[in-house]
Amino acid sequence: MLGVWDTVKTTTDSDFHDNLLPESVIKGYHAMAIDEKRLFFSVLQWQADPRIIQTWFSGVHSDVGGGYDACGLSDCALVWMIDHAYKHGMRVKASAVKKLKKDACDTLHDSYDGIWKAFGIKVRSIADSAVIDVSTQERVEKVADYNPDNLPTEPKYKT
Repeated sequence: MLGVWDTVKTTTDSDFHDNLLPESVIKGYHAMAIDEKRLFFSVLQWQADPRIIQTWFSGVHSDVGGGYDACGLSDCALVWMIDHAYKHGMRVKASAVKKLKKDACDTLHDSYDGIWKAFGIKVRSIADSAVIDVSTQERVEKVADYNPDNLPTEPKYKT
């Protein structure tokens, strides 16, 4: 099993990036950020493969992958990844998982600030068939001003 969080293309060299899941990997999981809009942070999705599950989560790059003190959004993605890893035989310390604080309504950061504004914006495109984590549905329902324009018209929410 291979799990990744919001892999991004950070160079202009298109030959440098490989978006194929290696044959040696039984299953791949990719948690992706709905709200990231920095031009140089385009998500690098894996090519379609039945061994892959790619799921969208509310937040910008570091909201999903971790890095902020407010970690409710990243814990949503982390618990999702742990659940899948557990199904593949990874031993998980229950006491450690209990310490995680999933919160779909936690702070959503604005990574498009400061110097990043000089480079331009690129809203991520989300296919109509894409899987959206159920935590995003919770956020849409509970946070009045949260309704990303790039969500499909009829999102496929899934845990």
